[in-house]
Amino acid sequence: MFFRMVKQTCERAKLHCHRPENVLTELNWTLLGIWYALFTGKEILINEHLDPTDISPVKVMKAISKAVD
Repeated sequence: MFFRMVKQTCERAKLHCHRPENVLTELNWTLLGIWYALFTGKEILINEHLDPTDISPVKVMKAISKAVD
């Protein structure tokens, strides 16, 4: 499920770097960003006294994408 979310929701089916030596850097930053977004989403649920196990990675990523646009 996680890799499907990365590929589809985060639009990372193809990497954007143009040099092979940058692949790991792009993947690491992508995964770090997703981890941070989910961590922040979980903290918000906890602060609002909601069940943190109800977090939806797709909803979190869409909310962040909407806020950034």
